[in-house]
Amino acid sequence: MSVEEKHAYALLEAKIDDTLYLSEQRRAPCFTSFLALEEQAAAKGILKQAHFENYLFYGGYEKSERAVLGIFPKEQQYSSSFFPITPLAFMYRQAYNLSHRDFLGALMSCGIKREALGDILTEPGRAVVFVKEELSAYITAQIQKVGNIGVSVSVLKNTDRLPPIKKPEEKFYTMASVRLDSVVSALTGLSRDKGAKLILAGNVFLNHQCRQNVSMHLKQGDTLSIRGYGKYIIGDYTGLTKKGRVKLVIKQYR
Repeated sequence: MSVEEKHAYALLEAKIDDTLYLSEQRRAPCFTSFLALEEQAAAKGILKQAHFENYLFYGGYEKSERAVLGIFPKEQQYSSSFFPITPLAFMYRQAYNLSHRDFLGALMSCGIKREALGDILTEPGRAVVFVKEELSAYITAQIQKVGNIGVSVSVLKNTDRLPPIKKPEEKFYTMASVRLDSVVSALTGLSRDKGAKLILAGNVFLNHQCRQNVSMHLKQGDTLSIRGYGKYIIGDYTGLTKKGRVKLVIKQYR
């Protein structure tokens, strides 16, 4: 674990300890900010060490990627209905093409931190952004444009009709082996040595946990995230090339 990762882990651990303490003192549910998948995996380990089980991760809808951690008093049943999360709908003319990055940039330019924002789902003419409840009025009042495009912002009353979650794109790769450094090299287009440096620098996450063992082997169904490159799912092994290279189907999120 790098110095930067140790620092991030210590901050997360302190955040969870504070949330546990507040929930116990107030005898009421308490919540963190939004956590990325890697942070959620680390949080589960921290809670396991604390022998605490009455918690829930929720991001505003089922199968969200970013999620808030809710800590509940031991005598209270946890429920997603308690979470202080508001879905905001951004409407604009379908003739324009606005991306996830456009909405994230517009929100962060207003001084909103990434940890206050959950998933951003987009489709032509509409985006839905999950935010911490206390920020919903501020965002609604502040944002009239995303980039140069006019938008109207309102609280989404019904989350049954969310923009569709984009499916990963399947691609075929050949690589020397299914070792982590070999797979990272194939996905990034970097040499194996440079791919190994990415891994050792803590920029590669396997199943949402940072991995720095370049020689570990991947298997079908593994989720791989590479900072600066994207998120992937290891798919089917389809055999070997004539030169003995491994042929793999890998799904990539765009």
